[in-house]
Amino acid sequence: AGGYFAYGSRACGYSDANHSYESCAEDIALWWPKGKSGGAFAGHDYLDGELPSGRYGLKRAVGEFMGRMGQKALITPDPWPTWYLWKK
Repeated sequence: AGGYFAYGSRACGYSDANHSYESCAEDIALWWPKGKSGGAFAGHDYLDGELPSGRYGLKRAVGEFMGRMGQKALITPDPWPTWYLWKK
């Protein structure tokens, strides 16, 4: 779906799809350029590891990508946390 949106056209983005490291890293890389500067970017299930519901790699994928972008995600204090930030 990301191909339908122009670069810098989205004021908000929220990811809650496949939770594997590979899929999350791909989603972030695809959607990041679509977001406007100052726009919100977030995702759910900020977890790593094998869980009964599957393999999670969001903490690693988000941390690596945001590190390359010079950004830091904020995290909600929930059992299934959400990460969020405002794009610089």
